[in-house]
Order: sequence, then C-alpha cells, then structure tokens
Amino acid sequence: MSVAKPRRIGLYQLGDLLGRGSAGTVYRGLNWRTGEVVAVKQFHIDGFASTSDAEGALKEIDMLKSLRHANIVKYVGYEQSENELSIVLEYCEGGSLQHLLRKFGKLPENLVGVYVAQILSGLIYLHDNAVVHRDIKPANLLTTKEGKVKLADFGVARFHNGNATVVGSPYWIAPEVIQLNGATAASDIWSLGCTIIQLVDGKAPYEDLPPISAIFKIGNDEHPPYPSNISQASIDFLSKCLNRAPDGRSSARELANHQWIRTFPTGT
Repeated sequence: MSVAKPRRIGLYQLGDLLGRGSAGTVYRGLNWRTGEVVAVKQFHIDGFASTSDAEGALKEIDMLKSLRHANIVKYVGYEQSENELSIVLEYCEGGSLQHLLRKFGKLPENLVGVYVAQILSGLIYLHDNAVVHRDIKPANLLTTKEGKVKLADFGVARFHNGNATVVGSPYWIAPEVIQLNGATAASDIWSLGCTIIQLVDGKAPYEDLPPISAIFKIGNDEHPPYPSNISQASIDFLSKCLNRAPDGRSSARELANHQWIRTFPTGT
C-alpha cells in the first residue's frame, strides 16, 4: 500500500489532521528550521465566493498580527500559493473546551470559573482594542496542557463598525444579532453566558432544538434556562451576561470583578 507523501507549506511540514470546518482545515505542522510545532489552518482559494472575500481574509490576517495576549492564540504567520491560503498559529495541545466536554462530560463549576476568568482576560483585551470576536463558544476556546485557555478562530471577528450582518453560531448567538442590529462587545458577553451554561450543563442552551427553532427561542425568551446545579453567585453572573438588552449586560471588565469570578486565577 502506498503512503501519501507529507505536504510541505513554506517552512512547515504538515502532519495529522486536527480539525475540519466550513471555513477551513487545520493540520499539525512542524517548522523544519526551528522544530516548532504549530497549527496550520488552510483555505482553498476557490472556496472563496469572490476575490473580495480572499482580500478580506488577508485583511483579517493583518488584524490578527496586531493581537498579542496570553489568552489569545498567537498568530505565527501565513503562506499563500495560487490555490491555498494557510494561516500558521500557535498549537494548543489540550484541544478545545468542546473537545474536553466530549472526553470528560460536563465540568464542575469551580473549573468552569477558572476557564471563564481567562476568557474574560482575553475579551477585555479584544474589546479594549475595539475587536468583537462574534463567535465565542467552546469549540473556539483552546487549551494548553497546563490548562491555560486561549481565544481562537477569528474567522468572523471584526473591528466594531456596526455591521448588521448575521454572524456566529446559532446556539450562542445574541438576540440583537438575530434582529440584524449588529454585533458589539455585548454580543460576545451573551455568547460567553451561553458557553458557561454549556460547560456546566453539558450542552448549549436550546441545543435539543433545530437551529431555526433555537433562534426563535433566543429571539423571544427572556433568557436561556439557567442550570439547576450551580451556585447563586454563578446564576447572578449569568444574569449579567444574558440580559436581552445589550446595554443591560455587564462588560468583560465588570464581569472580571464579579464576586463569582474574583477568586479564580486568570492564567495570565
């Protein structure tokens, strides 16, 4: 049986597949000069709907170059060929929080608090720099083997400009985004609240429903159902994330000082 020849992208030899999504395919990569292990996210150029989409991806890379924070996956570089665009990123060997949920099931509240403190640290940095992630969810939160959490997958992240396009994943999307009022920093906070529910409950709010039904519930319910197995302090925290009115939600900086979160290390 013949063995496929390993692929080489610039300085990086591609190894095993780490993940695949609608936006691209991620491989483990090895820098043949330094020995650094990285994650290489590949996009096929013909997968872009238009030339402007490809140009937009390159502009997005320029944005990622400016992000430097302990709780944000580090941008390493990119390689471009006639057919492919490859973004080289820091490799997080622990996988995503979604991966941890699959492997270990629902997580204890105190561990979720440790993770949330670090997520907030990354969000404070993004929001202070006018960047809205727009797709906060466990699959986009990566971990190291030491338990540090890093925000990843900035495929739909943008500098805040009031864009009213619907973006994000349906079970974590904020009501105002559904209503085409645009995503802001407050929309990231709503998604964080949904992420917390998923981590302690084992599934996202309304995950038992089809996406279109979940979107209807998000657009009409006062807030997603709170888990029954968590402390009053964490419920109070969730209430400050999941207010239907964006201006009624606390900021990432305010949440970092909440009584539930103050005792947890940020990992920075």
